[in-house]
Amino acid sequence: MISPFGMIVSRVNFYQRILILFAVIPLYSPIELTAQSDGLGVPATLTELWRLGEEDNQNILFGDIQSVQIDSQGQLYVYDHPWGNSGIIYKISPGGNLLHQIGSEGSGPGEFELISGIYVGMGDTVYAMDNSHERIYKYAPPEHEFFDMRRIQRVEDSFSDPWRLVGANTMGFIVGYMTPFMNWIPETMTSENTYDVYLINQGGIRADSIILREPDIERIIYDGGTGYTHMIFSHSPVVFVGKTGKIYSGSGKESEIRIMTVNGEIERTLSLDIEAIPVTRQDIEKSLENADEMRRRLTYASDIPENKPYYQHFTVDDLGHTWVQLNERYGATEVNWLIIDQNNDVVNNFMLPSNIRLLSVDRGKAYGVKDDIILIAYKIN
Repeated sequence: MISPFGMIVSRVNFYQRILILFAVIPLYSPIELTAQSDGLGVPATLTELWRLGEEDNQNILFGDIQSVQIDSQGQLYVYDHPWGNSGIIYKISPGGNLLHQIGSEGSGPGEFELISGIYVGMGDTVYAMDNSHERIYKYAPPEHEFFDMRRIQRVEDSFSDPWRLVGANTMGFIVGYMTPFMNWIPETMTSENTYDVYLINQGGIRADSIILREPDIERIIYDGGTGYTHMIFSHSPVVFVGKTGKIYSGSGKESEIRIMTVNGEIERTLSLDIEAIPVTRQDIEKSLENADEMRRRLTYASDIPENKPYYQHFTVDDLGHTWVQLNERYGATEVNWLIIDQNNDVVNNFMLPSNIRLLSVDRGKAYGVKDDIILIAYKIN
């Protein structure tokens, strides 16, 4: 298979990892990023407050920041996943100071071998899923000591595996499932797969009915099904649970984001009035510049998408606004973000460097990552 980082291997091993360590640092000079406001009251300027992750601070070693969650006190919970590591959960103060880590590596209660998603729920309880053991752990505030665990029960005759914790509520846990590539099971050896989201009850039992389904990243199957690589410029599922418990879902394959209940009922759809950006020859060469000859050959022999996904990523703030990161044209150093209200109106847009992605927006602050290894906090003016 190919990992999300571009390596080709002949068969699946989701727990095979490579060690890469990155240094971390606090930020110094604030930066203002000004948006084009249409006067509807949504903030137009982001002012940098602090950052962690640059080379002259060794307090934290970020390797690949996956998500940032915010609790009722404005404290941050950062799920970092360096290659070769089981994953780390950092608790960080609103001012950018490291408070402590939550959980530890291992196979015992409250320990994890491969974190795959965290969520801060009611009462600031922190939930974390251990993909290796298909368990969900609960850590209680204020110190977030481990206090409970639920094992996700396997479903017979199902080829999909619980892959990522998306959210949690009083009914249970919202978990994304994906179909791993197994070259001894023909049903999994397909180029088009789905990312399915289910509700897991408090007993660890998966509901019979699905909440939602999004197309997963397209695969290029090779050598008669002995392995695969990911298609470049393929859509990728994005699923987000907002503060009200509503689920936001999309993939960039269409210019839409669906908002639904935990029962899978679609309440409304955000339709983005944007044009698809064509994939150019320069885009393809840039994407494959570090690929080996085998992957280059496989890619050029396949049907490369004509257009990039409509958007790369989105997050939802505490007011219910959806912040959408669009795609950029070849050579662009900045990318456009749209802020969409609950009436499907674009109330603001602004530019950010293309290597910065906002992961969480809450109570007048936005938190993003630069190159996946530097955490940045902004004040929204």
